[in-house]
Amino acid sequence: MKLSLYLKSHQIGVADFAALVGASPFAVKKWLRGERTPRDIFMRRIMLATEGEVTPNDFLSLPENHRGAA
Repeated sequence: MKLSLYLKSHQIGVADFAALVGASPFAVKKWLRGERTPRDIFMRRIMLATEGEVTPNDFLSLPENHRGAA
């Protein structure tokens, strides 16, 4: 699940989530916009905070023609 969808579906604000994972709201906004990928330590914290609903794979972006291909 994408982080943005998780935050929206659980009604969690950026600042609250940032505090939960020990990041700045600025960093979380960059993750949400796809401008940055969280560092490993934050990936782990995100997985723990979301109880596995958001994983490192959710931050990967593949070209459209490769989505769903196996």
